[in-house]
Formats: sequence, C-alpha cells, structure tokens
Amino acid sequence: MVDEAHATGVYDGGVVGERDLADRVQIQLGTLSKALGSQGGFVAGSQACIEYLLNAARSFVFSTGLAPPAATAAERALALAPDRRDALWRAVERLRTGLESRGYEVTGETHILPVIVGDRTEAVALSDRLAAHGIAAPAIRPPTVPDGTSRIRLAPRATHTDDELEQCLAAFDAASMAGGRS
Repeated sequence: MVDEAHATGVYDGGVVGERDLADRVQIQLGTLSKALGSQGGFVAGSQACIEYLLNAARSFVFSTGLAPPAATAAERALALAPDRRDALWRAVERLRTGLESRGYEVTGETHILPVIVGDRTEAVALSDRLAAHGIAAPAIRPPTVPDGTSRIRLAPRATHTDDELEQCLAAFDAASMAGGRS
C-alpha cells in the first residue's frame, strides 16, 4: 500500500507510476485536496478490496459521497496537472538551489522542501520571522520528526512566479539575519 497524498497530480501516476511500481503495489491512497485543490480522497485497488472497504470501513460507511462540483473540480485539475508539472519542478529547483547556496540544508527528492534547522525552538522562531515577512512556512518538530531534526516546510506551487520565489529567498535572508545567522 502506498499513500500518494502528496504525489497525486505531481507525478504521472503518483510515485507508484513514476517509479514503475504498479506490479508491487496493491493499494494506492490519494487526496483530491492538496495539488488538486478539491476535497476528499480516493482508494485505488482490486475490486475485492474496494468492495470490502465499502462495506466494512467504519470511516467510509458513515461518510457521504463527494459533491458533484468537487468531483468535477478534481477531474479537471487532474487534466491540467501534466501541463503544470514543469513549472512546479522549476520552482522547486529554484528554491532548493537558492536555499542551499545560502547554507541551508534542504533534504529529500520531492516537491516539498524540508529546510533542516535542528532545534525545535529555533525552527519555530524562524517560522515566525518568515511569517512576519509574508511567507507561510510552518515549523515541523517532534513528535512529527525525530529530536534534533526540526525543520521549516516549504511547499512551492507551479503558480509561484520568479518574483515570489525571490521574495521567499529574501525573507529567509532577512529572517536569518534577525535570528543571528549570517
């Protein structure tokens, strides 16, 4: 089973499709709310798996189906996703390169950029200083991540302009200076 929540619409066929793992994965979960901007989610699997979930999963049994406009919005967003992937990855690379050139450690291979800070208090303070400069970048800290690996989470979008990406990098510069980092 693979949770594709952050991969839906970002990778062609999710991570499973991107890495050619379809023969090894029986169940894929995804969301319609992140990259697709709609609501709800999905489970893709065998007919037997789906039938079981429809009849036995308590959280599903007591839920309602998607509203038709939400389903249509997600369907349209999926159709647009391939045209926006290149712009997304350009934005990701611009931020990653800009942050690394400033001495930040940016980990991972995905479109979500974890900027490692280390100390939880410093991560929260940096997040607050970034917010003061108009950048929404939450601090992720224990218990979500191991002690000593607190981070700032950046999630660039395909629609971010070069000016907005530069604004983010400038905010890191200003926030770092204000926090005593040079």
